[in-house]
Amino acid sequence: MPLDQFPAICEALRSSGYRPIRIRPFNVPITLRRDAVAEPHAELEEYYVSAIWTRDKLRWELQPAVTKSQLPGPDSPATKNRTPLYRRMV
Repeated sequence: MPLDQFPAICEALRSSGYRPIRIRPFNVPITLRRDAVAEPHAELEEYYVSAIWTRDKLRWELQPAVTKSQLPGPDSPATKNRTPLYRRMV
């Protein structure tokens, strides 16, 4: 899904007890899209996200302003007050 739609989708799914457990951002060159129309000075890439969701009704928080250096290492859970944290990667 487009990255800019991800926060709204998160909030919509939260009300049904879902939370993302894995988030993977990626970019796609516009020229690879079938519906792309080449325009002068157009942005060359669009950002998307893929996510794996679970439904367990646990509290969680999406924090798009958290930088990579602010997160714990890969062997430590990223939590704040026992709430899982997720950061937007761009």
